[in-house]
Amino acid sequence: MMPSLKRCFALSAILLSSQLLSPAATWTSLANSAPSGAGTMILLTDGTVMIEHSDHTHWMRLTPDAQGSYVNGTWTQNAINPMNTGRLYFASNVLPDGRVWVFGGESLGSRERPQRNRHR
Repeated sequence: MMPSLKRCFALSAILLSSQLLSPAATWTSLANSAPSGAGTMILLTDGTVMIEHSDHTHWMRLTPDAQGSYVNGTWTQNAINPMNTGRLYFASNVLPDGRVWVFGGESLGSRERPQRNRHR
């Protein structure tokens, strides 16, 4: 084998073994639980987290503490304008200016459900 190829294999082996020996990530419980059922979570550009309420229309906000930790963060209910129609399984995107774009999904609102007429 060529010397450069041997070095490449050796470096690859070292990198793989160091990743295998590194500790796994862990979950940490929040000091303050969500005030009600939480659904989809979206990280906003200001560092807060926008969380869909269990009614699929309203949103809550989790604000990190002064050290940037979400563990001791503060919950605010109804801090974000509600959606006109509740929805599940939607696409979303956070725009560079901080606005959130929500599109599609399964509608849970009666206004958007099509009326079906039965013909005899």
